Amino acid sequence: VERYGYDELNLNCGCPSDRVSKGEFGCSLMKKQELVRDIVRAMNRAVQIPVTVKCRLGVDDLDSQEFTKQFITTVASAGCKHFQLHARKAWLHGLSPAQNRSVPPLQYARVKELCKCFPDLQFSINGGIADTAHARALLGFPQRRLEGEESDIIGMAWDTPGDNTVPENLMGAMIGRGAMNNPMMLWDVDQSVYGAPQESSRSRRSILTAYQHYLEEAYPPEEDVTVPAARSVGSVHLALKPTLGIFSGLRGHRAFRGALDALMRDKDQRRAGPGYLLEQALERLDEANPGLLDEPLAPTAAHRPQPKKAPEADVRPPARKRKRGIDGNENLSQEQQSCPPPAPAVLQPESLATGCAAA
Repeated sequence: VERYGYDELNLNCGCPSDRVSKGEFGCSLMKKQELVRDIVRAMNRAVQIPVTVKCRLGVDDLDSQEFTKQFITTVASAGCKHFQLHARKAWLHGLSPAQNRSVPPLQYARVKELCKCFPDLQFSINGGIADTAHARALLGFPQRRLEGEESDIIGMAWDTPGDNTVPENLMGAMIGRGAMNNPMMLWDVDQSVYGAPQESSRSRRSILTAYQHYLEEAYPPEEDVTVPAARSVGSVHLALKPTLGIFSGLRGHRAFRGALDALMRDKDQRRAGPGYLLEQALERLDEANPGLLDEPLAPTAAHRPQPKKAPEADVRPPARKRKRGIDGNENLSQEQQSCPPPAPAVLQPESLATGCAAA
């Protein structure tokens, strides 16, 4: 991995999936902090690039702040200097991976306290970050303040009303599912987080056309129709997956996804390549929703904190019945189910890493 030019190796101690836990990796490792320490030490001896750890605030009944502090202390003794903290606990049994991203309550204030307790370490915050504006509030409005960005928004974003400070050792905000479900949230991240010069407004057509040209070059048509189609539904789905959330929250969203799904299941259409399928789906969308593709993208605006719900009692969930499709994959092929989720977007206002490999 180091030879491929990655800047960092990240050990995943945060995934609560049943399949992951059975292999004794992911969030189950938080119960074995000495083992994590030894793994990090061995990784540090093998490479020159930083080894970091992504984890939750706790696992099962081991979820106190003291437990989290002890985990960080133990793992940091092996040379880990940067922790990516998903700001909620996880239940290894009783909740699906999707439920583990929403049912355990977010506790941003605990992350802020951990930053203060370990001033010599670095932290990034993860979990429930809905968009770039939310990330900007958690990071303390990097570069410049946008219209409407008042100091009290910082405290509300952190769930620490009255405390509008941001720890100096908070290095970034990590967005995972939010970016996958609505990738357009990141269209102006270079300007809103990293201070790049403002660009002229862009449209979804310009972005999707550029991606179409990339797909046409990377996946040219299969010309020989005398041999069976080499491209499976799963492989074409992976190539088109980054486009599925482009119209999230807009008219035409379901129609666009439905058109792509129908096209990729036609083996003759798959021969033409995912670039061609994307072009066909866009033509259908344009006919049904004239002008949608050319609407200018709205720039990032000030974060609007949502009212906090009353915290629910944190009790052990009942055992979950195992059945096909428990994680929402009942309509996906085995090839698609085995594919890992996309790497999350990590917003680091000071510097942008070129790559991080997850272990």
